[in-house]
Amino acid sequence: MFKQWKIQNPWLQLNENNKAICTVCTEACSRNLIVNIDSRCQKSKQAWVDEGFSNWKHGAERIKSHRESKLHLNSTEALANAENSNVAKSICAGHSKQMWSNRIALLKIFSTLRVIAKQGLPMRGHNDDNSNFLAILKARTEDVPELKSWLQRDGHKWIHHDIQNEILDLMANAVLSGIIDSIRAAEFISLLLDETADVSRTEQVSICLRIISDKLTASEFFIGFFSTPDTKAKTLFDLVAGVFAKHDLTLSKLRGQCYDGAANVSGKISGLQSRIREKEPRALFVHCTAHNLNLVVQDAIEKVSTAKKFIGIFKDLINFVRDSPKRLAQFKELQAVEESESERNLPNLSAYCPTR
Repeated sequence: MFKQWKIQNPWLQLNENNKAICTVCTEACSRNLIVNIDSRCQKSKQAWVDEGFSNWKHGAERIKSHRESKLHLNSTEALANAENSNVAKSICAGHSKQMWSNRIALLKIFSTLRVIAKQGLPMRGHNDDNSNFLAILKARTEDVPELKSWLQRDGHKWIHHDIQNEILDLMANAVLSGIIDSIRAAEFISLLLDETADVSRTEQVSICLRIISDKLTASEFFIGFFSTPDTKAKTLFDLVAGVFAKHDLTLSKLRGQCYDGAANVSGKISGLQSRIREKEPRALFVHCTAHNLNLVVQDAIEKVSTAKKFIGIFKDLINFVRDSPKRLAQFKELQAVEESESERNLPNLSAYCPTR
């Protein structure tokens, strides 16, 4: 008879005393899933959990009564909720694993961009498939399965040009923040500034700051390139003041200024150096030594007709060879013979530069 009852009620089971118990209620009580048990539930618990049921004469009625009891229904619901909780926990664990995998892939993207930037290599090629960035990423997928899975996904991969630029900006800001901290810690600073036009003919100003450590070690830090509509003294002064204010630096620490000899920066009346000295008189101006040397060499050579003619002829010879592929090939053949005889590497033929 018990076997038949068990088929209809799978939760039935015999304990060590050969009495029937309810496995659902027993498990719920053992896991403390049932709270606020009233007197009626307490009797049901005593009969079907603690002691067991053995009144076989009225077994069918008592089993049906327990199946519909409050204890059994609450136990069934409590176990179902516990199972759902385990499912949610499993889903959460899977989500955490996916997040960790995505984090590894994203860190590899950051490190790849950092290496390319430090080496001074271009990020992009003629197309995305030939870019240095994607080529290195694909090579790293052989050792990083998380990165391989990331690049094979259909959603956002964080490798678009705009994302690359944004990541590089974040890295640059982090580096600049460390530099600014070192400059703020210094007692005195000096300003180095020069202006030039880039390949797009846009006027830009380069700003560097120089500090001396407690061990009397000099360090120069490049702050950045800044575009400007013109190179008037007032424009440059506003630019310098804006850079100092942006990085929370004060002009009262400034003790030196170094520019070329252009009137807009070196002028004693309204030049950049005089405008800065109105704010900080101790910021002495020093003419750039490299610019001084360049001017001295140019002026000296212009006074020597032989040297002036030699440079002109030398420039024409370089252009004569470089402008013809045939003559350039002959020059390289002669250079190869010279290298084999002298056993040293000779420099390539470079275009003439007047500042050299």
